[in-house]
Amino acid sequence: MRFSVRQEVEGAQDRVFAVLSDHAALERVAREKGVEVTRTDEMDGPAPGMTWEIGFEYRGKTRAATLVLTEYDPPNRLTCNAVSEGLEVAIALDLEALSETRTRVALDMDLSAKTMGSRLLIQPLKVGRGAIEKRLQAHAEDYARQIEARAG
Repeated sequence: MRFSVRQEVEGAQDRVFAVLSDHAALERVAREKGVEVTRTDEMDGPAPGMTWEIGFEYRGKTRAATLVLTEYDPPNRLTCNAVSEGLEVAIALDLEALSETRTRVALDMDLSAKTMGSRLLIQPLKVGRGAIEKRLQAHAEDYARQIEARAG
């Protein structure tokens, strides 16, 4: 199951990428939303192979996931994979400079269920796909305004 969002952001591509790849800031935001985040690698700077253990509540149950940064190509592309209880999520952020001060950010998420339990977990997402895509677009628009404030 794939979700895609495109959003234009006021800001130079390299500055927008810097905000999107600020892992410490992203960890803080996740913690503020009640997500447990623990970085598990020993790397000095951003690079493929960075890993995090993540704990969160979903549908009344505590879940755990492992997130791995798989591609880091400033200022063009950032990809990561998450694995949780038979569910795999591939996430890709692609940035395209539209001008010196405007950038298009494309977010693609591909969910794949590897077990019967994970298939049951994502079934409601398939039913409510349209509503989820609208919410995802609204979040992208809101996050774009936050990026503009930080990248400006």
